[in-house]
Amino acid sequence: MKKTFALCLCCLTVILLVACGQSQLAGSYQTTTIEALKDGSLNYYLVDTFEKEYYELAGLADLAKDEVAKFQEENRSASADCVRVTSVEMVEGAKDLVSVNYRFADSASFEKFNHCLFYHGTVGEALDQKIKMLSGYRKVKDQSVVAEIEVRNSRDSRMIITDQKCVLYCELKPYCVSEGVTVLEDGGLDLRECKGNAYIIFK
Repeated sequence: MKKTFALCLCCLTVILLVACGQSQLAGSYQTTTIEALKDGSLNYYLVDTFEKEYYELAGLADLAKDEVAKFQEENRSASADCVRVTSVEMVEGAKDLVSVNYRFADSASFEKFNHCLFYHGTVGEALDQKIKMLSGYRKVKDQSVVAEIEVRNSRDSRMIITDQKCVLYCELKPYCVSEGVTVLEDGGLDLRECKGNAYIIFK
């Protein structure tokens, strides 16, 4: 989140802390989650505790929409629909958890809005951009090690590199992942224990 939005939420004591396999229903995620779609767009579910005695859900939605409007005003070169708030709702089956849900047109908009790293492109494009590539990837299927040369030769394979500590769902099937990425039973990728950036390569 941008600093001004985070500050507003903090002052109000509101702390706000896609699909590999079958995605869950919107609103059912109980931790911050990103859904990365084949067309490059992202669904972002920002989940954390919600102190209802201090703030109304509708007011929180207004804050999120105001922050999006400010972002679009400051980035007039971006498309009008580069980011939008899709919903703000209490998380089903979880007490005092709220999910502020966004749709981003592409990873560049997500990075700029959240001041973070989220590369979503091909291995070849990452290499051409001199993005640091790690070694020590392991296959999702059997946890066997993938040689660095194999990764570098997979120029047409798509990949995601991010510093976000969240759960990630992808429409593409992951082939190998970097250290710290955990494959969940429902097909999601848990990035919360990654010490550095998470790397996911798809086939």
